[in-house]
Amino acid sequence: MTKAVLWSSTVGDIPADMAFKNNFAGTAAPTVNDDALDGYSVGSTWVYGGNVYTCTNATAGAAVWSSGNAPLVQAAPVAKTTSSTLTAANLLVGMITVAQGAGANSTQTLPTGTLMQSGLPSSFDVGSTFDFSIVNTGAASETATLGAGTNFTIVGGAVVQPSASATFRVRKTANNTFVAYRIAG
Repeated sequence: MTKAVLWSSTVGDIPADMAFKNNFAGTAAPTVNDDALDGYSVGSTWVYGGNVYTCTNATAGAAVWSSGNAPLVQAAPVAKTTSSTLTAANLLVGMITVAQGAGANSTQTLPTGTLMQSGLPSSFDVGSTFDFSIVNTGAASETATLGAGTNFTIVGGAVVQPSASATFRVRKTANNTFVAYRIAG
């Protein structure tokens, strides 16, 4: 950051650390050479190709720019081909595909609240949430239903139609107790 002194008519001089140089119309992504020698400092902003980069280190020849638009990493979806009881690990992958086969419907039952809690980090407190989606890739007559486990309530539609998906938000409401809200699909 660049040291600067701002002035206020009510307060007087105000010391401030500010990033003065920004590039809001980049023609390429920033590199290690877009650095302090070019006037950039920690906190400088660079916009290019729909991404916003922030300078986190302006060292000459070794600048570091991070992007809040970095791609997300998604593990391979959990694939279910029969009715089953889901585990905390299944839900935490974030995506479950269901294709029962033979025109049959399936039920994917949520784990018990106790098993869900044991599969979460200890820092997952009351009020904490995570999302997961069910993608029904089954034939035209195969529905996928989300079933409730002990101390795991479902709010909203639990049936996912063929060739459709639904997103659920899991919220911890008490120790060993959870609610899955259907929020999309």
